[in-house]
Amino acid sequence: MVYRIVVTNNKTGNVVTAKTQPLGKYSITTNTLTFYETGKRAKVSWTNIDENEKGLIGKQYQVSVRFRFNVDGKRDSVDIPLSKKVNTYSSSTTMTSTISLTDVLSGIKQQLKDKTSHTLTMVSEYPFALCVSACNQDMYDYISINNTENSYISYKPTFSNVINGIGLFASRRTHIYYNYKFAEVDNNLISGIKALGLGF
Repeated sequence: MVYRIVVTNNKTGNVVTAKTQPLGKYSITTNTLTFYETGKRAKVSWTNIDENEKGLIGKQYQVSVRFRFNVDGKRDSVDIPLSKKVNTYSSSTTMTSTISLTDVLSGIKQQLKDKTSHTLTMVSEYPFALCVSACNQDMYDYISINNTENSYISYKPTFSNVINGIGLFASRRTHIYYNYKFAEVDNNLISGIKALGLGF
């Protein structure tokens, strides 16, 4: 399957085109969220593409943790972006990455620091979810080449996969979250959130 886009400027007659293929389905295989004593790090595993699945294999994957909570009795959530992993495989395989307890707690504190005037409580069911997002080669190249944040003294040419124009038409995908019950979540994470001074 290929998605195509065609944009025509009615005044100039200029036609801009681009195409991309969707990413194939992949699956998270980590079934507990446990941070081991050495460095308080958790290992996350997923398939880069499921067996017999059609579609592209992602070029880069990013792990994130979704934290669900209540604000003044109303359900809310934040996503904490964590480790990134570049895929070097051209066929189905298992990929792994590690996330640290410190990074998860820091991300929660940063995103909730403006909510301390409200009543924050933990949800009673599925307080955490794990997700892995993927992008294709074009999006990876676009971000890598056009990001001059850490290289402001050197010029990087603009990447574009748009014919007769400038921009990006690419595919990304986020795996359906694996929802963790309290029994499947490390006590260090629960106690760490309560110690952040946010009111939990």
